[in-house]
Amino acid sequence: MASIALAVLSPVIAIALVVSAVALRADPVFRQQRLGHGDVPFTIFKIRTLPTTVSTSLDKYHLRGVSMPRVCRMMRKYHIDEMLQLVNVVNGSMSLVGPRPEMPHLVEYMCDEQRRARRQLRPGMTGPWQVSVDAKGLMYEHPQYDIDYVDRQGTLLDFRIIVSTVAVVTKARPPLSHAECRRLMGDTDPIGPATIDGHVERVDA
Repeated sequence: MASIALAVLSPVIAIALVVSAVALRADPVFRQQRLGHGDVPFTIFKIRTLPTTVSTSLDKYHLRGVSMPRVCRMMRKYHIDEMLQLVNVVNGSMSLVGPRPEMPHLVEYMCDEQRRARRQLRPGMTGPWQVSVDAKGLMYEHPQYDIDYVDRQGTLLDFRIIVSTVAVVTKARPPLSHAECRRLMGDTDPIGPATIDGHVERVDA
């Protein structure tokens, strides 16, 4: 399935790579170390959207004030930069659905239960956290998404997450609320911060 998606989207990816190269005057393929299945490091591929002068270890909070070309900001808004991760899916380092791969230094902030859950599966291009309202923050701030996904993973759930991803990315609908995420996962309990075990407050370096 990933191979087919990569073939279908290859024209879009090719155009985005050219646009990135022209806008940033740099290698358009961004490579970064992330932790995968079993906490084994792997190289993730994305289309470059940030100038090479920007540190590759910044989290999304620190990136909010970073200047970038308008076309690159658009690619990030519609997640076009992440299409290149289909290469990771094809080579087996990632799956279409699963916990989002994270930078090693941010994984250290995760609670033990979240880290144990994430080690069990290959990371995914999308997942319940990615389609939620909490995706504007960081994964370790809401560990229950990873924990619940690992407990309830299955083909039907993955299909529902992919459908939700398409709707959210194309702006056909807003990100899922806490209640909608719980229904997506087959649970009716709220998933707000007050219900999340092991919630970790963000600490700036």
